[in-house]
Amino acid sequence: MKTEVKKLGTNVVEVNIEIEEKVAQKEYEKACKRISQNVNIAGFRKGKAPRNILEKYVGIDAIKRESLEGLLPKAFSEVVKENDYELIAEPTLMSYDFEQGKPCKVVAKFELRPEVKISAYKDLTVNCEEYKNEDGAWKKNLKDLQTDMQNLLKLKVVKQLTKISL
Repeated sequence: MKTEVKKLGTNVVEVNIEIEEKVAQKEYEKACKRISQNVNIAGFRKGKAPRNILEKYVGIDAIKRESLEGLLPKAFSEVVKENDYELIAEPTLMSYDFEQGKPCKVVAKFELRPEVKISAYKDLTVNCEEYKNEDGAWKKNLKDLQTDMQNLLKLKVVKQLTKISL
């Protein structure tokens, strides 16, 4: 597999991928088998129709799309590993050229995690208002918490008593 990377923006790259003819052909044959297992063609059992009849019945484009669904995840993961990319979204397929007997050519767009560089952040200062507590506010909050806990304990006791009386 050959790849060529073009940088389109700060965090977007376009990748041209060329998949070898043998690999593309194998995946095309696998796609034919997968489709033939799910299609009913008159005069043939499922999965037993010849490829040329299957291509006429389903269409070559549908088989190509099915084979691309098998090829692209492998190719994309290989590109990500080779270039050490951190993706933030699924790759977008821009175009493809998939002809039998030729290598499969795919153009995809990858959105990458942006590089953030922070410089001189240690010297920054932030001005904010100081929070002021009311006098006795913590005593009021503590008293509210105590009453809530007392009510909770009363509910537990009542619940236990109702279980016993039933």
